[in-house]
Amino acid sequence: ATLGLLLNTSLPRSNRWLSFQTSIEVGKNLFYGNGVNPTNSLRFDEVYINDVNLIGKAGLKYTYPKGKFRPTMMIGGNMLYTLKRDGRRVEDSRDGSTININEGSENVIAKAQYGMNFNLGFDYYLSQTIIPFISIGYSTFSGTNKDQGQIRAVVNGPNQSLNSSIKTFNINAGLYF
Repeated sequence: ATLGLLLNTSLPRSNRWLSFQTSIEVGKNLFYGNGVNPTNSLRFDEVYINDVNLIGKAGLKYTYPKGKFRPTMMIGGNMLYTLKRDGRRVEDSRDGSTININEGSENVIAKAQYGMNFNLGFDYYLSQTIIPFISIGYSTFSGTNKDQGQIRAVVNGPNQSLNSSIKTFNINAGLYF
């Protein structure tokens, strides 16, 4: 879930149906995942992530020029910056008849990630100054976790960074005024 502010600036000199749109959102990621470690089938990893993120998006938006319902399309770039990182990794491994459990407070997600976004939606022109909108979108983020930590040595070997990637589907609704 996210909460944010969206700014839509028209470009009337070049094209009045094209606008530059930016948004800033604050959101929270809650994630739990588990599975067999690909490098060692006798090791089972669990990851818990509870992060607070700042998400910035910017891009060009096209609005169909006629009617009360006007289809829109936006494409642009984005950035995700983690404000509060809270993560935990639990590793269960088997060595003969012994089961070892290691737990660490590490977050595998990169602190800063960059990517692209694409939105399709509708603006409804109640008047020239009050315009409700709704859109669905797809965003990608990727980055490299450069923090020192035990997870890098376990997963990729010493002095190796861990790449992270997030893909999201979004529903945005609001009111331009």
